[in-house]
Amino acid sequence: MANPNTVAKIFQQIQRVGFSGLMRNLSKEGRLMTGSLMGQDKFGNKYYEDMDQMFSQHRRVDYVRDDFNASQVPPEWHRWLQYMTDDVPNPEEPRKKWEQEHTENLTDSPNRYTPFSTVPPKIQAWKP
Repeated sequence: MANPNTVAKIFQQIQRVGFSGLMRNLSKEGRLMTGSLMGQDKFGNKYYEDMDQMFSQHRRVDYVRDDFNASQVPPEWHRWLQYMTDDVPNPEEPRKKWEQEHTENLTDSPNRYTPFSTVPPKIQAWKP
C-alpha cells in the first residue's frame, strides 16, 4: 500500500508543474522533489528548498539547459546550495569592484579553447 503522504505529494507536484514536469524531475533527480521556489539566477536556473527532506538534501537547482554541469551555478547561489549561508542571494545587490562576472566552464563544450601549433610537424605522415 502506498503512503498517503507520498500520493498527496505526487498530486501536489502534478498540480504545480504538470505531468511532464513531474516526469522530467523524476528522471533528473531520481526521486520526487517538491519544495518552494527560493529564487532564480541571471541564467534562468531555479533554486528550491524542501524542508521535508533530510538535511543536506533539501536544497536543489533546476538547470535551464539539458547539458548541465556545476559550473553553471553562480558563486552566490553556490554558497547557498552548499549551506555556507542561509541568506538567499539578492540580485539587486551591487557587485564589488573586484568581483568578475561569472562564466561557466567551457571545457566539455564546442566553445572550448583549442590550442594550435605554429611549429611545422617534425614527423611527416606516411602516404601510401
